[in-house]
Amino acid sequence: MKQWNKEEIRELRLLLGLKQREFAEVIGTTREYVTKLETGKKKPSLVLKRLFDCLEEKYKGGKQ
Repeated sequence: MKQWNKEEIRELRLLLGLKQREFAEVIGTTREYVTKLETGKKKPSLVLKRLFDCLEEKYKGGKQ
């Protein structure tokens, strides 16, 4: 499992082509929380890290 730092979280969101509000809806949180994740004020929980792994895998799997 990836550790998912602030840069990786932002890169994932951009890779998926989502605005912060849309990304927040996908992961079940608020836009404000996504902002905190992307600025490093908050760190993702274990559950969010696993969800990010799944989203990344699904995106990359669909693009190959």
